[in-house]
Amino acid sequence: MIISSYKMIIKNPYEFRRFIQKGYYETYLLGILNKSKIFNHELKPIVSQSNSEDDYREIITDKTYEATLLNNEKIINKIINSREFFGNGEFEYWINNEIRDEFLNCLNRKLNKKRIIVFNIYPFIGTKTGGVTDYICQDIWDETIDLINILKPEIIRDKEVIVVSYNRNNSFYIKRVLPNINRLENIKYVNDYLKDEYIFKMM
Repeated sequence: MIISSYKMIIKNPYEFRRFIQKGYYETYLLGILNKSKIFNHELKPIVSQSNSEDDYREIITDKTYEATLLNNEKIINKIINSREFFGNGEFEYWINNEIRDEFLNCLNRKLNKKRIIVFNIYPFIGTKTGGVTDYICQDIWDETIDLINILKPEIIRDKEVIVVSYNRNNSFYIKRVLPNINRLENIKYVNDYLKDEYIFKMM
């Protein structure tokens, strides 16, 4: 078993900080979700949100969804300050734990929301045998959901949670947690990450 090595490139610190602002990432996330076809009908943005309304509405069904970015200043500062960060065992362990902790914090903050779309732009890093595999991301999210169901089931039991997570091959990995179901389902991969105008990507 060997530790995977990677390089994450931030195109420009200013553009990256602008991207993670609510008005920017929500628009990009909406495009990923509609491209994935994970919903039966197209999502549209909810323009008026004066009373903490959700961010997206599914046409026809009229279901609404809250969008949130897994945003951790410790991760942002470490990645942006280094610009090109080469992975090693210590950093991989650290960033994986930060992502998991922030996911738990997010669910705690959104206790009053029934449908949540969680956008993670930091790739999970893990071990591999042979070539790079997409299953690392899948396995870690499955393990994380299983752990929450054991330790704090009340924060996820009655919710629909959709995870959109940046993957190591510059795609986005999408899965859905349905109420009262312990496992993620509906695996999707969307190969789109701002294309030539990337904000972040992996080499």
